[in-house]
Amino acid sequence: MELRQRMDKLKQKQKGFTLVELIVVIAIIGILAGVMLPRYFGFTDDAREQAAMSEARVLKSLYDMDYSTNGTWKDIDGKSTVTLNGSSSTFSGTISCPDTPDGSFTFVHTNSWSIACTIDGKLTSTKP
Repeated sequence: MELRQRMDKLKQKQKGFTLVELIVVIAIIGILAGVMLPRYFGFTDDAREQAAMSEARVLKSLYDMDYSTNGTWKDIDGKSTVTLNGSSSTFSGTISCPDTPDGSFTFVHTNSWSIACTIDGKLTSTKP
């Protein structure tokens, strides 16, 4: 019985965490945060870039379709709402075309990603 009484007394005395245990837990949480936060921000940057690329692809398709219908490149410089082939599309950014449009343009998305579209339709992104 005496062993049981000792065990009960020990259980009553231990009522919390030691300072060392708390410091170890805080250190582990800090290490995990230090590893995961850069990855998280990388994922959000990739998502923003893909959103800008997606809108630029839609814009390129509309622009090409308008050219095939009319035979000329329409000036869409400085616009965020574009009317091509009688339908209007609004984009999250502005479009820049050269003085003599040849089918190339630069689309600057509102999240600062810049997408350049060349004459042959290749899209390239530039980080903000």
